[in-house]
Amino acid sequence: MLNLSEELFLGKGTHKKCYLHPEDSSKCIKMAYTYEGEDDLQRELRYLKVLRRKGKNYSVLPRYYGAVATNLGEGHVYEYLVNFDGSKCRTLEDFLEDEQMLSEHFELLVAKLRQLKTDLLNNEIITMGLFPENIIVQAGGDERYIAKSN
Repeated sequence: MLNLSEELFLGKGTHKKCYLHPEDSSKCIKMAYTYEGEDDLQRELRYLKVLRRKGKNYSVLPRYYGAVATNLGEGHVYEYLVNFDGSKCRTLEDFLEDEQMLSEHFELLVAKLRQLKTDLLNNEIITMGLFPENIIVQAGGDERYIAKSN
């Protein structure tokens, strides 16, 4: 059983919380804290199985590693995306709220969002809600950015 603490807390959405994995900083643990959150997680897991069975490339989504028992209940282990330097990734929402950052990276963001759209369509990936706060913008070593749906 993994022990999750407030020091590992990364963030909270409407129905789910996320913690850094206590034994592997390249992973995080999502946990539902409402019935709707549990329903969301189960639907997401069923959908990943469908994509896998159909042989689709779903690398635009954070990798899923499986369920895990924690001191707070059942959690689900996912890839935790960080920038090339280990810093926390920004979201598309962060770029949209920062005028200077948006103007500096506008063309690149548009290109990456177009690529994300193409990847989602080509691989038949349909999301329940693709919002700016759910799109991770990951900086690569040469300051290029990669957009991933979270």
